[in-house]
Amino acid sequence: MQRPLLSSPLPGSPRLWPHAFAAGATLTVLGIMAYAVETGIAQGLVEQLPNLIHAQIVKPPRPKLRRLPPPPKPHFEMPQIPTAPAPQITLLLPPRPAKVVKHKSGRTPPPPPPKPVRTPPPKPAPAPPPAPAPPTPAQAVAGTHTIPPYPPMARRLGHQGTVLLDIQIGTDGRVTSASVAGSSGDTALDAAARAWVLSQWRYRPATQNGSPISERTRVKITFNLAEEP
Repeated sequence: MQRPLLSSPLPGSPRLWPHAFAAGATLTVLGIMAYAVETGIAQGLVEQLPNLIHAQIVKPPRPKLRRLPPPPKPHFEMPQIPTAPAPQITLLLPPRPAKVVKHKSGRTPPPPPPKPVRTPPPKPAPAPPPAPAPPTPAQAVAGTHTIPPYPPMARRLGHQGTVLLDIQIGTDGRVTSASVAGSSGDTALDAAARAWVLSQWRYRPATQNGSPISERTRVKITFNLAEEP
């Protein structure tokens, strides 16, 4: 098997152009530098370069001072000194002796009689307040004071008797409470009398000084089989 022939680039080939250009530029720069050293141009540039730098100190502007107003004058308050009241001094002087006037006869005249003291008459005692008027008792409304119906069991057993009740009459004339003060001997008769008075009986309320008042009184109710129809 035959190997391929390696072809070398020809001097006029385009691949060598960049290398040739770089080499030429390098030689040109070196030639310029050698010429500058021989003629003294480079030394003149080195000597003249420092003259191009100028340093200058710039002073900052002075700040404007602003005049401040004068401080206010201090205000002092005089402290209040407590003053104590002046003490009251009372001098007890002995009474002056009575001037004795001698009579022509040489005798001392008798002292004058004392002046009469007028006593004001005593003030009359205030009149006692008028006694309150006695209350007017409550009056029964006749149409409501009826006998309660006879309990059937008490009628069948022939029980009868009188019940005493303590009742409280309100300002509107109604019986507000009732309690058995004396029993008839039969609880059915006592309960019937109490319930009937609370629900049916009415009064004209008691009054005092024209105003209605509450009153407590005692009533009796008699259960009699002879009066039953």
